[in-house]
Amino acid sequence: MIMFTNLNSPKMKISALMYVFLLQVVSLASAKGNQHRSDKYHKDRSFIFGGMRFGEGYDPDWAPGTSHHRYTFWPLSWPVSNDVTPGYAGYLDVQDKYGDSSNPDRKGGPMTVLFLTADSTNLAVVADQYTTEQLSLSIAANCTSFVSESFLSNVTDSIKTYEGIPRPENVLQYYRSSSIALASSGYINNATYSAPGTPDTEVPQLFGLQCFNQTIGNTAPLSIEMKGIDGVKIAGVILSVLVGMAFMILGTLYCYRSYLKKKVQKKRDMVPLF
Repeated sequence: MIMFTNLNSPKMKISALMYVFLLQVVSLASAKGNQHRSDKYHKDRSFIFGGMRFGEGYDPDWAPGTSHHRYTFWPLSWPVSNDVTPGYAGYLDVQDKYGDSSNPDRKGGPMTVLFLTADSTNLAVVADQYTTEQLSLSIAANCTSFVSESFLSNVTDSIKTYEGIPRPENVLQYYRSSSIALASSGYINNATYSAPGTPDTEVPQLFGLQCFNQTIGNTAPLSIEMKGIDGVKIAGVILSVLVGMAFMILGTLYCYRSYLKKKVQKKRDMVPLF
């Protein structure tokens, strides 16, 4: 049995408006749900510790470099140094895929440096801005007896040119699929620019290193936790809902008014002339 529906009827117009409104709501909910599932997938600390070379910690069949990332945060974008013979260092250049250190799309913000002074040792944590801010708090809480001075520096421009920041050969340990690095200016790993399989230079016993290493591994954020919703965003959501409801009400009244006019006109047409 085939049924024909009048698409211009008030009921159909109201249904269409409601359908469009509900479709928008479902789309927003779906996007939020996908984001939640993505963050949930990345909440895995079993692979937090990498190694001393960029790219370690991606999978058991490790090779230098990065082909994909397990975590929400992108790997570090080390600048290409002109004063160092690259050798086998092509794996360090990931800017074609992830952009440079100031890429606005980088999860957690641009790359920043947390400088730490422990006794006579100068250490640095390199990561995105959100991560370094969180780690500065956890290190201050857990390694108070080791840190004599610390400060967080948003030195994106310096990172691009290696001015006063650690280089890849200074890295003592990578974390979270090479998106965090702990480095020391007094350490140089001769394997950084050498062929795969070259032994890493042994890490010296540095004051507070064990505490810093464990604190970073145990407290580094695996996703960006939303501590609150911005007031502007709340206002935007409320305004969007109110505008949508206003359109629905106006559309409904318009359709109902048209319906009444047609009904009155139909009755007039049915009145006999004699």
